Amino acid sequence: MINRNTVKLTGRISLRTRLIGYILVLHLIFASLSIYLLIGNRSWRIWLIALEAAFVISFYTGLKLVRAIFGTLELISTGAEFMHDNDFTSRFREVGHPEMDKLVGIYNRMIDNLRDERTRLQEQNFFMEKNHRRDLLPAF
Repeated sequence: MINRNTVKLTGRISLRTRLIGYILVLHLIFASLSIYLLIGNRSWRIWLIALEAAFVISFYTGLKLVRAIFGTLELISTGAEFMHDNDFTSRFREVGHPEMDKLVGIYNRMIDNLRDERTRLQEQNFFMEKNHRRDLLPAF
């Protein structure tokens, strides 16, 4: 059974699933290679150095994926704080990652719509109060 959060409507696998799959598959391969090199191959030192370099590259790539995930969560959290504080003037800039840029675009459009709606309601309330005060004045 596939979780709805796993596959997007476009058929692409989610960032969370890619991260888990990447870490699992890559490190299972590295673990198998390590065992093979330590047990069966006499020139294991050279291969072990290469394997250690691969682990460093793997770690760096994993860090980038984790930063992407937590960057998205931080963006959502910051946007929620702005809305909680009724700050409809703050906008986010695109960062160059398609998933983040889509989220930034949606947030910016939503903030623009909320700001426009709030301005429209304030203007409407101002004119209603003005008309209401005029109606309350005695006619001479």
